[in-house]
Amino acid sequence: MMSHHKHTGFVIEGVTNQGRAFRPSNWAERLQCCVTTFGPQRKQHFSPHVYINYDHGVKALVVEPALWETNPQGYEFLASFAEENNLKVVEESEAELARHHH
Repeated sequence: MMSHHKHTGFVIEGVTNQGRAFRPSNWAERLQCCVTTFGPQRKQHFSPHVYINYDHGVKALVVEPALWETNPQGYEFLASFAEENNLKVVEESEAELARHHH
């Protein structure tokens, strides 16, 4: 697991470290669903700390450091998924993450 990411935000870009587009095209939506919770009446709640963004036309999944506090298993899952699939990951500060926010 990528324990060096603890308490930092990071952005998973939809390209591999070799520059290839990651497939399937809905990879970010699928990952975002992996860290959802279910409330009353089985209503799905997306984490406010994980969201999709586009940077220069490339889909990215932004993971805020607050996810570590609310869902450490989800945080580690996302970091491990990116590492195991050789995806480009950029660590970012709170200020840098704020510019991505929807």
